[in-house]
Amino acid sequence: MTGPLITPQVSSGAGLDLLFTLAQTPNSRGKVSPLPSPPVFTRYLFENPWPGVIVLVLAAVVMFIVLNQRGRLTQGAAIAATLVAAAAGLWFTARSVVTPREQLRRQTYTLIGAVLRGDEPRMRQILEPEAIAYFPEAESGVRILDWVGPNLSEAYRIREWAVLDEQASMDGPGTARTQFHVRVTAEDSGLPYLGWVRFNWRQDADGWKVKSVEEIARGLPGQ
Repeated sequence: MTGPLITPQVSSGAGLDLLFTLAQTPNSRGKVSPLPSPPVFTRYLFENPWPGVIVLVLAAVVMFIVLNQRGRLTQGAAIAATLVAAAAGLWFTARSVVTPREQLRRQTYTLIGAVLRGDEPRMRQILEPEAIAYFPEAESGVRILDWVGPNLSEAYRIREWAVLDEQASMDGPGTARTQFHVRVTAEDSGLPYLGWVRFNWRQDADGWKVKSVEEIARGLPGQ
């Protein structure tokens, strides 16, 4: 379960070319369509158990108070204890199970961090060898490892970056998408640049790999 706002501090710009270009110029390309949500059962049992945990704890408190007022303290305590145990079980279940959507969101964070650090070996673990980046400045897609590798320099420096929102969807057997709303603050200008970036995933024998990255919107604060 990953929070919606992560702000690593980065002092060096090695390998920033990909994400910095994808989010550099305020130029909206339209509202971003959210990715499909997972089944309710999967979402609230494994990915976000807190609504269920809160309901069960509140029900435990209410049952204990009501039954205690009716002179049934022992029964109220037993029911409350059962409900609290169910809440704890729900929480531990969610903590112990990592869904494919959660795995892909974590992998996306890892890839973004690798690009920002210029960590090419880590990028190669997550990217397909022929993974392509698509963005408006290029007439066609660019092979990411060819483009990022030669540009590991101090050409771009950032003060910080943050993920403002994150989404993931399983689209079919062995295919999935994640899309992240990224804010990048330049070291020199101090100006924040916003962009939505989509990562298209494919599963092979070695696990999930990114087959392409595409910018889907820029300069959309508040989305």
